[in-house]
Amino acid sequence: MATNNALFLEGHSISRSPIFNGINFIYWRDRMKIFVQAINIELWFIIYEGPFEANILDENTHRLRLKTRYELNAQDKINLSLNAKAINILYNALDSDEFSKVKGCISAKEIWDKLKEIHERSEDIREQKKSLLVAKYESFKMESHENIDKMYCRFNDMVKDLEGLGKNYSLGERIEKF
Repeated sequence: MATNNALFLEGHSISRSPIFNGINFIYWRDRMKIFVQAINIELWFIIYEGPFEANILDENTHRLRLKTRYELNAQDKINLSLNAKAINILYNALDSDEFSKVKGCISAKEIWDKLKEIHERSEDIREQKKSLLVAKYESFKMESHENIDKMYCRFNDMVKDLEGLGKNYSLGERIEKF
């Protein structure tokens, strides 16, 4: 019975979108792109390039304007529904904290771009911090002013920070380094 439940893990389905909870945006972003494209490539274009707009040339002003609902043809209605579907797919892929960050957005592209702005920047910072800490770990040694207890505390803090950033060292590696 437990093995059957494992098949339905959150986000591990061809019919349920991957859920984003604010952790590992790049992984979620890449999976979400393929998930949306597999449903309908037009949905991906709406998310990536922007919503479909049903425009018509106004005979009086000779400018484009949005069609009224009575001027929409069947294809316009399908395309406008795709706009709503793209937003819905993104909303359903977000936990409540992530949803609150984008709830004021009016298009799927705006939602996507806002998530990228928030999380890709923070992922870059996270990776830079991880690289810096790995370099410190690799060159770690006792400083002249510290005793063994202070050295251990500094080492342990650094290892915990690295673990928080997704870099884990085995006990053997830590013993060898210390």
